[in-house]
Amino acid sequence: MFLSSQGIEAEEWEKLKKKEKDKAEGLIEIFSDVVWERILTANNYTEFVSEKEFRTAVYGQDQAQMIIAKVVADSKINLKSKNLTKVMQNGIKNGQVELFRAKKEYSKLREQEMMDAIKEGAFVSRGNWYKALQEIVAISGAAEEDANDSDEEE
Repeated sequence: MFLSSQGIEAEEWEKLKKKEKDKAEGLIEIFSDVVWERILTANNYTEFVSEKEFRTAVYGQDQAQMIIAKVVADSKINLKSKNLTKVMQNGIKNGQVELFRAKKEYSKLREQEMMDAIKEGAFVSRGNWYKALQEIVAISGAAEEDANDSDEEE
């Protein structure tokens, strides 16, 4: 459908792939950009997980709001374990995982901000973790953290 919208029929596409690889790759890049734009426009949440940090964000109209779970320095907790839910629950309960909130004003378009997070290792999510941690943060009164500080620690 994409190739048709660009006025390219199946036979012409086969010729482009063989004889004009640069042009074919350019069309694939355009297609990829269109697909990513649709995905990011339709979604609001991302998540990032490393051994010692978990970040989940909701992307609103003007800013992203994040909840960051950090493993305390002397803990051996690994957030990349198979059962993240259990590890997170126990870590928060035992004081080995601390929760922070952060906001980040957009310096680019919303979708570009999301794509930057994805390029840094985040993935698009349904927001279940954000919603669950939001309830805990509301109860615990988690501290506000500068969003730029969490970016520098990766």
